[in-house]
Amino acid sequence: MLLPRPFHDELIGSALARGCRHYGLSVKSLLSKLVGSRRSTYSFVMGAELELLAIEMGMKASTLLLDHTIFPYATAFMPSTMRFSLFRKALRASRHECIGSVSKVVTHGVPKRRLCPDCVRVDLKTLGEAYWHRVHNLPGVLVCPIHNRMLMAADIPLRGQGQTGKAQLPDEVAGTPVVALEKYGAMHFVAKLSSQTLGQTRRPPQYPASRYRQAALAGGYELSSRNVAALAFTDAFRDFFGEDYLLQAGCSLNGKPSNYWPALMLRPRVDVQFATPKHILLRTFLKARVPCRSDATAAYRPPGPSLPDFQQLDRTLVEQLCELVIGAQIDDERLTVTELLRRSGMFERFRHHRQEFPLTQQFFSEFKQSESSERQVGGRSFWRARHPARYGTPQA
Repeated sequence: MLLPRPFHDELIGSALARGCRHYGLSVKSLLSKLVGSRRSTYSFVMGAELELLAIEMGMKASTLLLDHTIFPYATAFMPSTMRFSLFRKALRASRHECIGSVSKVVTHGVPKRRLCPDCVRVDLKTLGEAYWHRVHNLPGVLVCPIHNRMLMAADIPLRGQGQTGKAQLPDEVAGTPVVALEKYGAMHFVAKLSSQTLGQTRRPPQYPASRYRQAALAGGYELSSRNVAALAFTDAFRDFFGEDYLLQAGCSLNGKPSNYWPALMLRPRVDVQFATPKHILLRTFLKARVPCRSDATAAYRPPGPSLPDFQQLDRTLVEQLCELVIGAQIDDERLTVTELLRRSGMFERFRHHRQEFPLTQQFFSEFKQSESSERQVGGRSFWRARHPARYGTPQA
């Protein structure tokens, strides 16, 4: 049995779907005849048993992997050693050796298969058949880089069991327009950059974090400490793309704001491999040169431990001190300022941040002149009456 040879930029799953139509077989029956009963499903974007399929298609397995799967795109930003290891693994992938982690880079950001109506018409006219294009089914790609028109989403998932049992081709399905990104220029740059990355089959591009960091600093996202204003950067990034688009592209922002993935990609020492869609979206944002808001760094506080709400603490402490003084008067007890602070549990905090407690300082000023103070300012009433000149008390 011979399978149809894939067209330019055709996904491997699309070539198998055309084979099903040529022979009038289901996906399961076609795979059974090709590789035996070992496999009844396949990955639409990566495939398996590539060496066997390549023989049936009359081509090299390496050409099938690089030109008709999403492998070049998914591994474009990986280290060369890792990329080469996955390359050899993908060629011999079978039911015993899965490379699903590679296909997830794409399928998690493309919920449904996508098509370009203009490409469908051209393919039918020139080739007699329509097929699923790789570039249309990449995360974040909403426009066709050839015809510059919005893509359509078919009601066929790109991952899971649903995608393996449906052999329809683009001219056999009804599509709905994808959700457009408001930034027209960004949509086209994402499509263009994704297409270029997909074509990097020999030497993958390298974009170190240091280059991203320098571009962010040049855009004004810089603190007085000369570090990147991560919060301001991620806020601008989210506003630029919108949460719906980021979610659809499989690049949503989760976790602590200062640790959102765009901020982590600006840190040269973060030993994390980021997926290709994130590199493309980050490059698109940096290319747009979105300026940092003038007040974006105002929310950053100086380094050090976080400080409490001293105004509230000041009011609370005065209330506690009043209760302690009332209790001391009932017990006919005199207290020092230190004893009051120790009983309130605020001795150390008041000691180190005295200037932050103006109400408390005013309270102590009045307390020291009262009968409840152990060290009364101006002497006690007996001595004030006996020595009025010393204490400034007029004689009766």
